[in-house]
Amino acid sequence: MKKIVFILFLLALTNLYATDYHFTVTEDIDVENDKNDIFVPKNTLLTLDGQKFHIQRYEYYPSISIENGIFFYIDYDNERFLFNEEYLEMQNCVLETPKALQDSYWIMSYYYELLEKQNLNILLEKEPYSHLKPQFFEENTNLDEWKDYFIPLSLIFGKYCLLGNQNNFQASLLELLFIPESYKNNVYTVTVQDITHNNFYDTQYQWRRMFKNKDCFKLFFILDDDYLYVYENEISDTSLLFELAKANDNTIEQIKRFVKTGECDINSINFPKHNLNANSDNNGNITVQKTMIVKENLKLRRDESTLTEVITVMTSGTKVKILEIGKTDTIENIQSSWVKVEILPEGKDKNGYKIKSGTIGWCFGGYLK
Repeated sequence: MKKIVFILFLLALTNLYATDYHFTVTEDIDVENDKNDIFVPKNTLLTLDGQKFHIQRYEYYPSISIENGIFFYIDYDNERFLFNEEYLEMQNCVLETPKALQDSYWIMSYYYELLEKQNLNILLEKEPYSHLKPQFFEENTNLDEWKDYFIPLSLIFGKYCLLGNQNNFQASLLELLFIPESYKNNVYTVTVQDITHNNFYDTQYQWRRMFKNKDCFKLFFILDDDYLYVYENEISDTSLLFELAKANDNTIEQIKRFVKTGECDINSINFPKHNLNANSDNNGNITVQKTMIVKENLKLRRDESTLTEVITVMTSGTKVKILEIGKTDTIENIQSSWVKVEILPEGKDKNGYKIKSGTIGWCFGGYLK
């Protein structure tokens, strides 16, 4: 009896902390499921259970057409219907995923290295075909069969969600529902409070790094023109999950063609570029992910202000990596940005003592070169 009571307590506790997402329908729409259609009027309030959510593209991968739209399964009128995210607005949320992310889809950046060097081993080191599981293929699946099924890994954003495919199964098996928090200096921050059960498929080894913490966690997306860097919980070398790059339909097809045949039309591919002027200060010197050197003794602080706590004083020559660019300020007649930095190995303080590599804080960018 005690065991049953304890199990019921755990279930109640789970439901207590489950997140519900509340949406408003922005215009009159028709929704459907596999049984019937129904009319839903504008301003209808909907609740999506965070423990039971399911999101999908209108068509499964690899039909990656942005126009298809993203759909949430939501209970309404005692049934579950498909609601197009385009007509949903999350309550108490003033931010949506930036169009620069929504209007593109993103593949692993090493696919471009694969095409440039035309070396299949680059791919096999990242995505070994031995990871195929018998629930999708026969146990004796070989490399040639893997090539036939291969689909480049990719992510696509919705207003409040992130979807990803799997490279050997035509389905959207990564489903994240999140709450947008901020978008500043090309850094998009979201809080993930619920993940779908599909993320625990045995074959989802590619995405598994994103879910070390099954509870609430943050994701940071740093947009650098055609590149996108994905971090979990903080922006640092150790928390970088993926380096992604924009792709179009032709690039996807050329990747699949090369994997299958060893040939591709490399001249038809638009290779991604970094935006050297993005996230820069007034002199165009500071960019996210750039390594810079401290020009003179410089205070590393808790936040982007001279009034905040000093963590340490970095000596001239200390190397730092730019993680985030903050507000513009003028100090000693120098106008620049405050920057969040990570101290790289061999960094020292003003007394000559070594500063722990990976230490993170804010400093004034005007004293970096």
